[in-house]
Amino acid sequence: MKLLSTFLIIVLLLSCMTFAQDKMNPLEGTTWELTSGKWVREDTTFIFPTSPYHQEILIYGNTHWAYVSQDTSLEHDNAILGTYSVDGDNVTQIYKMAPGYKDIGSTLIYKFQIKRDQLILKTEDYYWAGYKWKGFDHVWSRTTKAQEKKNPLAGTTWEGISLEVKGDTTFTFPNSPYDRSVLLYGKRHFAIVQQDTSRESSHFVIGTYNYNGDTISTTIMMYPNYEDIGFSHSFKVQIEDDKLVITTENLHYYGRDFKSYREEWKRID
Repeated sequence: MKLLSTFLIIVLLLSCMTFAQDKMNPLEGTTWELTSGKWVREDTTFIFPTSPYHQEILIYGNTHWAYVSQDTSLEHDNAILGTYSVDGDNVTQIYKMAPGYKDIGSTLIYKFQIKRDQLILKTEDYYWAGYKWKGFDHVWSRTTKAQEKKNPLAGTTWEGISLEVKGDTTFTFPNSPYDRSVLLYGKRHFAIVQQDTSRESSHFVIGTYNYNGDTISTTIMMYPNYEDIGFSHSFKVQIEDDKLVITTENLHYYGRDFKSYREEWKRID
């Protein structure tokens, strides 16, 4: 009996260790800004950033990731969102929303390495955006700073249910059955990617946020309307099971004044 009890304890400990290892994900909740990058295609090499005004941000939630690239000098924007999983030093990223609709559903596997506050992503021989690439090598710097207070939003991913903005005119979303919005929270950053495949329309927002009880304060970092970059506002937040409700009043946004703003999201991670 004693031998059996010892055996059961060992099995339990091993199971707990395995569970902990399965849960280990050094990317979860982190946010990164591109330091340097290189894409190699046949005899052509592309170097990033492309200009002093070029910025790229990468956010990892629990199960989803978001990437936004913006060069305000060229008026060039690009946003991608998908799911990911980590296995050893490999991260597998599946593209769920992308400007090139043919790339939606694509899977890319990267080797990753974290050195203090640096993330290195590499891969070879992959197909993307209609081209065959020989190599991809990007170095990112960590921008995440953990918030002091408990933050139930960190790492979560939400899909848009509805949005209603009232002013002189009332706007409602989604616009069509093909209109989809996804909201991803890191520890300190958030990303929204919206895409309507029926209209070939896409939209994105990336910024910082601070959660404080029933209030969330946001500041926009990257946005297609450059005039709104740096814009800050506070919203009321209500979390009910797998539903997130965000509301505010008297909002000046996108060059317009709105009396009320309400959006509802369902959790998908």
